[in-house]
Amino acid sequence: MILWVSDMPELNEQTRLKIEGKSDRIRTGRLFPIDASFDAERLEGGYVYFINTQKLGNDKLLTRQGDGRTWPIWTTLSNTARDCPDRFYVVIDEAHRGMISGKSATEARTLMQRFLLGHPESGLIRMPLVIGVSATPKRFMDLLEKAQPITIHGVEVKAEDVRESGLLKGRILIHHPESTRRRSRPWSRTCATSRTCRRPRPARPASWSS
Repeated sequence: MILWVSDMPELNEQTRLKIEGKSDRIRTGRLFPIDASFDAERLEGGYVYFINTQKLGNDKLLTRQGDGRTWPIWTTLSNTARDCPDRFYVVIDEAHRGMISGKSATEARTLMQRFLLGHPESGLIRMPLVIGVSATPKRFMDLLEKAQPITIHGVEVKAEDVRESGLLKGRILIHHPESTRRRSRPWSRTCATSRTCRRPRPARPASWSS
């Protein structure tokens, strides 16, 4: 099972659609966004769950017990990690964000860091298997280095491979003729009534003799 974590719901939705469009093994019904109504003792195997940090604040319904909720999300994740330490993967999207470590990296200072370091105050244990995804992983790697003992396996993905997969575009062409016409009309009307509007003279190359 996989928990995909990001700091933006738009990133989660983008990833969900990419997996849905590219994977031939994961069914659409197995891609599950976690919302405020989610309440379970542990995550279920065979699913890819999506969550963003906006839903994980101390004042959010997901993190509280009561009001009809039996299992705060931190307890759910801890139970899952204890029961399936070798099959529960936490993927942190844009892993360089929220990874400022300062002098000490033994205590989590951000919501993202809780997955790496644990957070006893909220009942979250350190996640056993964490995958950090980032084009600029230095902050993420720096935190891991200071948060020993942790086994680190670095995997470098070449930009060419990502481009071939269609996830990264080398060029983006934007054409909007309607917008172009709207911007050119006021300029045309102004030129028609102004004596100072002139076509630019063609540039002539400079020449010199030695």
